[in-house]
Amino acid sequence: MWLEHYFLVKAPNADKAFSRVKGFLDRYQLVSYEKIEHTKENYQADNPTFWQVLEAKINENYAFVKDRLSFLEKEGFEKTSSLKDLPQGYLSKELHLIVHFLDGFFGVDSTFYNLEEDSHWVSKGLKREITLNPQNFWLIKIKALSLSETPLFEKFKNF
Repeated sequence: MWLEHYFLVKAPNADKAFSRVKGFLDRYQLVSYEKIEHTKENYQADNPTFWQVLEAKINENYAFVKDRLSFLEKEGFEKTSSLKDLPQGYLSKELHLIVHFLDGFFGVDSTFYNLEEDSHWVSKGLKREITLNPQNFWLIKIKALSLSETPLFEKFKNF
């Protein structure tokens, strides 16, 4: 199965930005891909569509979190105080996914990932830096292949 991800990266050019992304994914232990391809769909921050694409991908991340929270609410866990009664199993796994997303752990469900801040969002400070130095920032789209049918975030390299 091929997955697509967008990464925000500080680098002098698109090739170096992709190298940083590839290096991150090669070393990352929570997700393992058999193949990673640079799609050549890159947006330097001085590109007029950079901010539109960035915002759209961040919104997809928010939609994922909202969807998972909505799922838990439909199962009867509407308040944080009700989480103490969350049974171990698929429901606790849903909460685990949400918390990982909010904590900034990259996963197979990450549409966008900010490599500079280890986050699924972009801070106001980094937005200011991007605005001041747009030539240094890139949105890099990659395709990643996974042949595994098991959840990739549960597989660790070197085991």
